[in-house]
Amino acid sequence: MLTLVDTRRGDRLPLGWCTGRLVRLCASLPYVEAELSILGLRIAVVTDLLRRVLEELHGQQAMVAVAAPGMTETTLREQLEPLWVQAPAGVIDSPHAGAEVLGGPIDVLVTSAGDTSAGTGILRLTVGAMTGPCDGDGSVLRMLVLLRHYAQSAHLDEKDLDAADETLYRWRELIARWGAQASAPMPQEVVSRAYAACDDDLDIPAVLALLSSLEHDDDIREGAKFETFAHLDRILGLDLARFLGH
Repeated sequence: MLTLVDTRRGDRLPLGWCTGRLVRLCASLPYVEAELSILGLRIAVVTDLLRRVLEELHGQQAMVAVAAPGMTETTLREQLEPLWVQAPAGVIDSPHAGAEVLGGPIDVLVTSAGDTSAGTGILRLTVGAMTGPCDGDGSVLRMLVLLRHYAQSAHLDEKDLDAADETLYRWRELIARWGAQASAPMPQEVVSRAYAACDDDLDIPAVLALLSSLEHDDDIREGAKFETFAHLDRILGLDLARFLGH
């Protein structure tokens, strides 16, 4: 079962109450002059990860609203699409208006430490501060976000961007090569550990570490590596199959 650390309570809260019904998520995004900051992009990606885990691993239907006062849906979509973040159900001025868009009260509010929307949402996830450049390839920025647990603060620099770009490019090349090999079953131990990491307060860095180990495991067939990377990318959203057929 997916469990998350509630920032207000300081303890773990399973999303068991959401079983069998729509899960309503709200992302509260800071921005400057209609441009999302790197922290705003991070919050959007974390919310998208939560949606993907709910839908892909648990068969839940999830709907997302974004609180970004004064920002139009078109502007927001233009900034989020390069990061493979699904367009929200609606853009609102405050999380308190989330129920109007989502058809019911917010289940999880994903926000920053400075957000004063106290009491909004059954569960609150506070995303750690992040500074640094927020331009460049959207998939690379998403990779940078995934490399760190959402609650940890981080400062990014050009070296971080280059390293993420290098890893992403290498994985895409490998997947294109592995995809030409005969398919093979995914290693269940790796997949099970990846699922468990996702359910453990969205420990996505642990999932990336598993994939890094799998990349260099000579005992696993290339076809199995391809299936595993492609399968877990449904959660990661890194467009790892981009070079297939090239």
